[in-house]
Amino acid sequence: MESYRSTSDAQGRRSIAPLGCGLARLRPGWTGSIQYWIVCGILLTCLWLPAAAESQVDLTELSLEDLMNIEVTSVSKKAERIGDAAAAIYVVTKVNIRRSGATSIAEVLRMVPGLQIASIDANKWAVSARGFNGRFANKMLVLIDGRSVYTSLFSGVSWETLGPALEDIERIEVIRGPGASLWGANAVNGVINIITKTADETQKNYVAGGFGSEERGFGNIRYAGEVGDRTSYRASFSYLNRDAFTTPSGSPAADDWDCVAGSFRLDHSLSIRDALTVMGGASNVRAGQNYTTVTSLDYPYYETFYSETKQKTLSLLGRWERSLSPSSDVVVQTYLSRLAIEDVLWNYSEYIADFDFQHRFGFGNRHEFLWGLGYRSVVDQFAGSFSLSYDPERRTSHQLNIFAQGNVVVVPEHLRMTLGSKIEHNGYTGFEIQPNARIAWTPNPNHTVWTAVSRAVRTPSRSESDMHFVVAAYPPGALSPGAPTAVLALQGNEEYCSEELVAYEIGYRTHPLPRLSADLALFYNDYDDLRGSVVGEPYLETAPEPIHLTVPMVIDNTNMGKAYGAEVALSYDLLDSWRVYGSYTYLKVQLRPKDGYASESFVVYSGESPQNRAYLRSSIDVTERLELDITQRYTDRLAAFDIDSHVEFDVRLAYRFGRNATVSLVGLNLLEKNHQEFVPDVLFSEPAKVERSVYGKIRFNL
Repeated sequence: MESYRSTSDAQGRRSIAPLGCGLARLRPGWTGSIQYWIVCGILLTCLWLPAAAESQVDLTELSLEDLMNIEVTSVSKKAERIGDAAAAIYVVTKVNIRRSGATSIAEVLRMVPGLQIASIDANKWAVSARGFNGRFANKMLVLIDGRSVYTSLFSGVSWETLGPALEDIERIEVIRGPGASLWGANAVNGVINIITKTADETQKNYVAGGFGSEERGFGNIRYAGEVGDRTSYRASFSYLNRDAFTTPSGSPAADDWDCVAGSFRLDHSLSIRDALTVMGGASNVRAGQNYTTVTSLDYPYYETFYSETKQKTLSLLGRWERSLSPSSDVVVQTYLSRLAIEDVLWNYSEYIADFDFQHRFGFGNRHEFLWGLGYRSVVDQFAGSFSLSYDPERRTSHQLNIFAQGNVVVVPEHLRMTLGSKIEHNGYTGFEIQPNARIAWTPNPNHTVWTAVSRAVRTPSRSESDMHFVVAAYPPGALSPGAPTAVLALQGNEEYCSEELVAYEIGYRTHPLPRLSADLALFYNDYDDLRGSVVGEPYLETAPEPIHLTVPMVIDNTNMGKAYGAEVALSYDLLDSWRVYGSYTYLKVQLRPKDGYASESFVVYSGESPQNRAYLRSSIDVTERLELDITQRYTDRLAAFDIDSHVEFDVRLAYRFGRNATVSLVGLNLLEKNHQEFVPDVLFSEPAKVERSVYGKIRFNL
């Protein structure tokens, strides 16, 4: 393998076959007839392709064997062959991203086995691994070039604010399972590490744009260059405007979305041993929604209104890397970031300063040691309203950590063992210890069996400690004769402690044939101290008027449970220019109250992630200039929200004119006019259904 670049370019060929199930879901009438003939046309094209493709040159730059040699860094913070990694890891390459047809990072991740991706509305997503999904899935850590984008307000990620242009992403490494021993708290069920291309790799300037039925307009532009022999740079800008989805009643939703983002990167070679990287970004997002909440104690208490939430982000990162020897290096990284949210009922600002140091060195031929330390400071301020407030409004938190990990080659080229732990101190729960042990056995280069035992924690968020959220209001006498006006409020708890996980995993990764690769992961997760709530002692409040009774639902560690399942992924090269990829995920989550707590204490659900999920994708290079990508995905019903299962079908057709222009046509969610994937789970906003969409795109190299 020459580089990540050459490795990534190979994995764009994926799945084609799921047409039978798709035909069965077509609707009657003229729209159904159009769908029918579109699908039949694609099927006839696919039947013709083998004869046509045999006359083409080999358009797959790397074989599946080469793809097993992709180097990843998210498992052990050092480069290692993906085929040797002792973790359930999947890499989304830059070609996967380009050929997915997606226009956002969250939608790109639908291809990853074991991930649950659901559109809440046109501008919000629920993204998680192995259960506990939600808009702010609090057990999934997301990084961009080593910078955490996990917000401390709700514990989760605002996917609508993630700024890197898809064209600038080198790869996305996704770990299903704990990664806390290296990445720290909140890397409980998984880690998503978004790695952008270096400035050297993005020296081609381009401009791209398009529009469609839902994507009302989008565009990207990149300008790059070099200064001397040691310095390269790039600047990228992107814009996206998405139309609103539809409500369950059939009327237009209020969830339209505008996103403007820009980023820059500078890579400078200080010397043969030293490299400096400086990068930064900014985004300005406008996201609409309708929601209903208690705005005052004047009857009828509730108000439904349109909210245009505005979110602005800024970030600046610097990284210095020094090679001390072939087996030793040092990395120092620091970053600053700012998040500002403006809503009708509340405003929030967050400032983060982060420092990270790590040192890797080897001793002997079989031992390697990695250690590091870090510091993180978060200063936030919340200006709320009657319905949502925080006490205190301003808070500063500090986090210190140190980690150490040893890698031992027990039997050269066959048996490796990793032992490590991270120790953190935070302002909510004090010290947290998160160890892990991993073993990988490789009897030959085409087969790897691995197993792991890990402990991880999810630390409290600002909301779980300080929030006061009015859920409902009742007129005088409603709760009991003579009782005053009353409100039901969800309240934070300063005594709330971290949620805990002990995870047991085993996996098998194989490349038995030149054209076939397979990956299997089994897991059993044991959770304790999960979030719930208990009804507290009611109390009278004099402000705001009138005097009212507050019934608190106090957030507490009331639940426990387990989750287990299997994740299978297969890749097969039908021809040199035709790759098929399929995956299947089974997940079972079982939760219950801890001893001493009633079943009414539940806030988490066991049915917010699908029990069964399947994905099938085909990527074909029809000719040297024409690409065809077909995807079908099945998602099981969500029992907690009474959302039916659904099957969807995506198609992308792209043609390259010479070396400088590419035109593509993409159809998404083609089988149904609309379908619901999730429900709003933070504020009482209006549900939305994902709509069928088609868009066109043109890209020019400058």
